[in-house]
Amino acid sequence: MNTTNIVIVGIFALIFLVNLFYLFVKKHKVKIASKMFANKQYQEIIQWCEKESNKKFIGQFNCDLYTAKSLALQNKYDELTNHLRKMFKKEYSNDNKKEYLSLYFHFFIIHENLEMVNELLNQIEILKNDKLTKYCTWTKEVLFDGRNDLIETMKESIDNKDYYGFPLGVVVYLIAIQNCRLGNEALAFEYLRAGRDAFRPDDFYVKDVDRMISELSKKFKIEEE
Repeated sequence: MNTTNIVIVGIFALIFLVNLFYLFVKKHKVKIASKMFANKQYQEIIQWCEKESNKKFIGQFNCDLYTAKSLALQNKYDELTNHLRKMFKKEYSNDNKKEYLSLYFHFFIIHENLEMVNELLNQIEILKNDKLTKYCTWTKEVLFDGRNDLIETMKESIDNKDYYGFPLGVVVYLIAIQNCRLGNEALAFEYLRAGRDAFRPDDFYVKDVDRMISELSKKFKIEEE
């Protein structure tokens, strides 16, 4: 092997080792953050996320997300609001923007904070993701504005397979709520049971869905599965 080939091999080996070291440190730091969350060391996490070395290895977005989660878990909603507004002004990937905007949109829906719901919905609209914007808008219109005329439009989106997972569960939940308001409780019950599996155990709205299923099953004397 000539000198040039040896140098090339050495460079690639060095790059490989640097990447390996980076991934090792990143994984270690993620474990540290997970352990602090498990121990409810929320203020420590916020301070930890402010360190440049941690931002370098796990990324600015993840640090911002950890900070937001820590504030939310401490019920520090004013500080969370200010933090999210700072995040609005930062440059993240579209996937990252979609992740945190949709997460905190539903968070503030649950906490009935219309001001932040509107601000987050405005930021979601900027992404120009029609399906995301549509189902988030439906959520606000049904849960805050009391609309009951969206059932057929939502059913069409389900038939078109526009949504899956959590968004699908939300759309089905919204259909059920509208049916309940219109006096079609038996139909609402069918939708709730059919859409329940779209949710994970810790998702937003799960407690409400389970409560409605329990109440309606008793009303119709149907044994819950």
